[in-house]
Amino acid sequence: RLSPHDGKRLGSDLAFSTCMLVDTTLALDSAILSDMRALAPDCIVADSMAIWGKLIAQKLGIPFVSSTTTFAFNRYSAGMMKQSPVRFLRMLCSMPKIGREIKRLQAAGYPVKNVLDIIQNDDSTDTIVYTSPEFQPCSDTFSADHYAFVGPSVRPAETRMEKPCQPLVYISLGTVVNDQPSFYRQCIAALADSPCRVILSVGEQVSPADLGALPQNAEAHPQVDQIAVLQVADVFLTHCGMNSVNEALYFGVPLVMFPQTPEQGGVCTRVLQLGAGVKLEKPDAASIRKAIDAVRLTPAYREKAAEISAGFRRCAGAKGAAEKILQVIGRASCLSFFCQTQNTNSLCRMNNFVFCSMRHKLFFCFWRFFPVFVLSNFSRYSSFCLRLPNFFFPHLQQPLFCAIISADRRKAPQSRREPLLLIYVSVPV
Repeated sequence: RLSPHDGKRLGSDLAFSTCMLVDTTLALDSAILSDMRALAPDCIVADSMAIWGKLIAQKLGIPFVSSTTTFAFNRYSAGMMKQSPVRFLRMLCSMPKIGREIKRLQAAGYPVKNVLDIIQNDDSTDTIVYTSPEFQPCSDTFSADHYAFVGPSVRPAETRMEKPCQPLVYISLGTVVNDQPSFYRQCIAALADSPCRVILSVGEQVSPADLGALPQNAEAHPQVDQIAVLQVADVFLTHCGMNSVNEALYFGVPLVMFPQTPEQGGVCTRVLQLGAGVKLEKPDAASIRKAIDAVRLTPAYREKAAEISAGFRRCAGAKGAAEKILQVIGRASCLSFFCQTQNTNSLCRMNNFVFCSMRHKLFFCFWRFFPVFVLSNFSRYSSFCLRLPNFFFPHLQQPLFCAIISADRRKAPQSRREPLLLIYVSVPV
């Protein structure tokens, strides 16, 4: 079980995080392998930090989808997470230890080259990211074939709150790094004589009684229904965890940000870039009051938060995530069929579909021995399925479906071009 101190280290100590992830992966190895072999799933979907999901999928050759609840990180977007010189030096000193952890995974049969295979989103892994393309830093550097930005997953409120007459300031440092009673006292002092109603969610490590007598405009709780509060809040003072920021911006609430880890610092930087909040420079009463008043009294912050909210709401949401998973399964099914037949190099006919595979510069797809398409070959496959109008083939009794495996031609090395497979399938419905 992780202690609060361990929770702080997870966000700042790469060697500790890597060790924990490797220990967990190896501890779960035999049990998950046994379960996956018994279940024989068509796809494994795992959180990006549950690296054992991805590694076991690779080990068993099962299609995999990464579920990423933070920003997606590659060499471009990783620049959002600024490292202090001290932390950078500490990370360099920890690299030998991290290397030993990677070797433990390799010895267990996992195809891991370095720590980047664990912490970074590679361009060939199918990934669902729970934010919008507009909020994701450097979203244009991620493969459109493999990444689906589906927007935040925001649960319904469990309770209903009425909008108070006075402005509402909500304060929370999340569920991990929240053992900060002195900070909460500074917040209370800062807003005691303000015209705002104040709600503090202090977590389980701090008792509201430890904060002393509260002014009439303030209340403190171990936890609250955050969604219900954010629906009526005017300002959110937050530790800048990705979920909290997504939920606030989904409801158009501007932010005062007090990040506690490098990852939260990256989220803070993105909000600052888009103009939807300010960073709290010092955790004292005067700075807290100044930052909250600036956000509350400047309409531009709420307007920018509303723009981000509109982008979130344009995303495909759970439906888009489900479609991405089904796309991956469909692509794998087509590729599996292709791999079983690619050595025939001849026209093959099986039941209601006809295909031709070639390992040459062009691929001809035939229907009753008439060429339907002539297509260049590619690698880096992707796939989709479409239904062809029956008037193209009026004598068919069933609708005709076309499954296409395509590719990102820009990333296909010239020396490794592979044929593109086009399969027409006539199926009853």
